Amino acid sequence: MARNDREPFTNWMALLPTSLREDMLACARPRRFPAGALVYSSADVPDSLHLIQSGSAYWTISYKTGESLLLRISREGDMF
Repeated sequence: MARNDREPFTNWMALLPTSLREDMLACARPRRFPAGALVYSSADVPDSLHLIQSGSAYWTISYKTGESLLLRISREGDMF
């Protein structure tokens, strides 16, 4: 997907009602991850929402053989 096609999604929080946006941001905690860091694994219980402010995240699945498959790339403005 070209970057211009993504623009409507990069500021999705601006579309929220002000009070909801403020409540969400009040709960937010900025975190930094070094390149190549594992943010979470499939065994983890989901307990947070991540919004990428800069950089990218690569979604992969690893096989017992040691091979891995790239499933998705998330970029600035994406959430997971």
